[in-house]
Amino acid sequence: MVLAPFLLVVLNAFKSPADYSTNGPLAWPESLDLGPVRSYLEIIDFSRALTNSIVISVLVAV
Repeated sequence: MVLAPFLLVVLNAFKSPADYSTNGPLAWPESLDLGPVRSYLEIIDFSRALTNSIVISVLVAV
């Protein structure tokens, strides 16, 4: 039950917009679409966000 929301996020991240609007957020993707993930990674600076997360985690752990 705890992992269900995360599974939905991952499944919906790989859906095409047409697949999402046709089948809704709870259906399995008809095909794997990497376009939305690529767009997201182009929009944000993923390496900087990851570095910030690691630094904060290390500082909190110390």
